[in-house]
Amino acid sequence: MRARAVALGAALGWLAASACGGRDAEETGSTAADSMAAAAQAIGSIASMEPLALAESDVEHFVAALEELHHAGLERESRLGTAPSEANQMFEGLSASAEAMGILRKHGFDLSRFQHVGYTVALALAADDAASSAPQVDEAIAQVEKMKGQIPKEPYDAMLAAAKGASGIVQDLRAQPQGNVDLVRRFRERLEKIGK
Repeated sequence: MRARAVALGAALGWLAASACGGRDAEETGSTAADSMAAAAQAIGSIASMEPLALAESDVEHFVAALEELHHAGLERESRLGTAPSEANQMFEGLSASAEAMGILRKHGFDLSRFQHVGYTVALALAADDAASSAPQVDEAIAQVEKMKGQIPKEPYDAMLAAAKGASGIVQDLRAQPQGNVDLVRRFRERLEKIGK
């Protein structure tokens, strides 16, 4: 589940890096190579992030920025149609960079902060999902442990390692700053509507 949060955070980093023209908040445009490099750097920085202790305003501004970025993307897509010219794509890409950066700034973010809040929100959502599976994971470990001596050692060890690995993931996700899961849960419906 942490991997899913890292993937979401990386996607947010890529979205913002691509849309904003790079990692630096002062940039308004870049080449595709610069955007790819910024996205790769973003992925590396996300993997080492620790979750923030979120305030309600962090999540509210994050969700509002994400909704606005999504809406801007839909508008741009409808203007370009299905087969935009190269010149049109370049112009739209440059204007998208400036527009996305403006959206982030409007909601109080630079690219790095947007990414960090997004990663933390994703972890809180994953922790909320994992909370309901914790009893099943504990039960799976107990069931596997009952099989000791009844099945060959290799399959037993593999099954136990898998069950304990799942338990470790659930435990890792529980290591959230207090209140994050409950706070993000209140925004879940708005988050799930984005992209549908």
